[in-house]
Order: sequence, then structure tokens, then C-alpha cells
Amino acid sequence: MNGDKLRFGLVGLGRFVEIAHLPCYFETAYSDRLQLAAICDLNEGRLKELAPRCRGAQTFTDHRKMIAEAELDAAVVVTPDHAHTRVVLDALDAGLDVVVEKPLAMLTTEAVDVVEKARQLRRLVVVDFHKRYDPVHLALRERMLSGHYGEVQAAYAWMQDEISVPCGGFFKSDLAAKSSPVWFLGVHFFDVMRFITGLEPVEVRATAYKDEVAAQGVDTYDAVKADFVMNNGAGFTFVMSWNLPEGAPALTIQGMTLQCAKGHIALDTTDRGWRDLSSEGNRCINPNFLHKLGRHHRGYAVESPGEGLMEIIVHRRQPFDPKTDPDLFAVNGLYATLMGQAIDASLAAGTPMRSGHARIGTTININDFLIDQVGQKRARPFLIDVR
Repeated sequence: MNGDKLRFGLVGLGRFVEIAHLPCYFETAYSDRLQLAAICDLNEGRLKELAPRCRGAQTFTDHRKMIAEAELDAAVVVTPDHAHTRVVLDALDAGLDVVVEKPLAMLTTEAVDVVEKARQLRRLVVVDFHKRYDPVHLALRERMLSGHYGEVQAAYAWMQDEISVPCGGFFKSDLAAKSSPVWFLGVHFFDVMRFITGLEPVEVRATAYKDEVAAQGVDTYDAVKADFVMNNGAGFTFVMSWNLPEGAPALTIQGMTLQCAKGHIALDTTDRGWRDLSSEGNRCINPNFLHKLGRHHRGYAVESPGEGLMEIIVHRRQPFDPKTDPDLFAVNGLYATLMGQAIDASLAAGTPMRSGHARIGTTININDFLIDQVGQKRARPFLIDVR
């Protein structure tokens, strides 16, 4: 570290870097503790475009060269989802701590590789699950874990994006075809529902649809519905889709309901009470995600990567036990990946309908799937106990 500042390199310069990461590094209360020393992207044009906003950071087109030459303490990984693992493992091998965007990986084998290496090398890997920092979710978690509502019996969570997101609005080139609503949207809620309830998945069955997105030339699902049984017997349903028409009141419609033994919770995390009618149309505004107060950006979009980097600063200054906090060694990222890949496996083993436009999945036992992916010995620390 350079004095009190953490020197880190940023790998991947996609759209979310502009939305959340650069404001976090340069225009928040975290900024005085951070030094963005290097940026890396395969696209030289993108490097040139963002370099002026990165205040003298070295530029690289190869993350291995950046890791070797830039004298870093940490790496932040914001590459496309399928490309996270190699960068994270290379950074760990070089002695760096890591903050990585969700999902940690798209394969359970890769997620276990990361967790094992982080523990072995005593380096931190913090997955940026920003919904954990939404004040609504934090308040619900506190009330839920206090026993206020009693045992969770059933839950339903949904997240829908505009169809323009996979069809040219967010992804570039063919990257949307390497993702799906499961990985782009669902992973958020897989993690935050575990975070809020403390429950773990034991089996899943999924149903999926491939209609309008495929018709626009992107070979991936429009919508996926996944029904999980949790380890207390509760049924959790997740609905994830890229199906909203352009001009919908919000880019993303989302929320959750939970039925409990002593109560019911309903969260609409789309409509935060601010409806904006302007030249941009009729939109829902979420100031909790990102807003500016004076010189500083605030909100959970910037707090999530900022807090991850602060954890690295803290743990670089004091001894720690790599088994004490799953948030810091990617274990929560592993479970979100496991849930996502189990959904994919359910669909792959399922039955097509409507000439392939719909697919009815089969039931997947989560523990058996984990063992099948990584073997009994490596799976043992992560197997889920049924209550």
C-alpha cells in the first residue's frame, strides 16, 4: 500500500464501470483511501475513451501484464461474467486481494477453485453483491433474523429488464448470448434471499422460454422461472426475464414477497415512491441506488465496491483467519454460482415444448449436483445441511 491508499488495478471497462466504479473511486468518501493505479481492457479504443477519467492510471490490454508491472495491492474484476475466473486466479497467484463483480463464476468448479485458492493463499475475494447494501434489504434482514416474522414458509422474487438490455442496450457484440436472465439478473436475488433469510437451497426445478430475444438474433432465454426447495422446507420461486418493452416505467421491475409463520412481507424495490414525468418519459426513480450530495456520490451502487475495497485495507493491516468470514473469501459467490448452474442443469436435462421455444426442466438435488461437479472431498465443506 502507498501510505494509507490501496493501489489497485481495474480489469474490464464495461458500462457498469462508468455507472458505479469510477464514481466510487473518485467521488465518494472512499476516494481518499483508494488509488486506481492501472486499467485494463482488451479493447484499446475503450482504454483511450476512459483513460482521461482515470487520472493517470497506467493502461494495459493484458491483465497478466498489468498484474506483473503495475505494483498493485489488489485487483477489481469487471469483465464479462464468463471471463471472471482466470483474472481472479491470476491476481491471487500474484498475492493480490480481489473485488469481483457478480457472479463470481458461471461454473461451480471455477467458484470452488477461487474459494480454495483464496483460503490457501490467505487473500480476500469479495464478490460485489450490491443488493446487500440496499437499505430496504438491510432492514428486512435485521427484522427477519430477530425472529420478528417467524419461520419463512415461502418466497417469491422477480426481476425483469427491458428487452433492449440483451439486444443492444447493455451488452456489446455477442456477449448477451453467453449470459441469460439467470446470470445477469437472478444471481442478485439468489444471494440477497440467502442473505435476508439465512436459508440454503437443497433442490431446484426450472422452466424457461426462448421467444423474443432469440427472434432479435440473440440465442439465449427471454425468461426463466426457478423453483427452489430450501433447507427448512420453504419453497422459493425466482422469476427472471428480459421481456419489458422499451419505454417501460423502469429499466428493471423487481421485488419480493415472503410468507412467514407469523407474518407477510411485500417489497416493491422498483417504485421507491418517486415517479418522474419528464422529457425522458414516465419513469420510476431509485435514489437509494445512486445520488450525489455535494462532491460525493452515495448509494448502494458505490457503497458495495467501496466497502469491498475497505475490507481489503482493513485485512491488509491485521492478521485474519481465512475461515471466519464467508463474505471475504467468495463463499457466498460460490453458492450463487451453484444455484445458477443448477438451474442451467435442470433446463439442459429437461423436455422441450413449442418446438423448443419453451423448456421444462427436471429436478436437481443441489448437494448431489455439487458433488458431481467437484467430487465428494472438495464438496464436503460446502454441502448444505437440511434442517
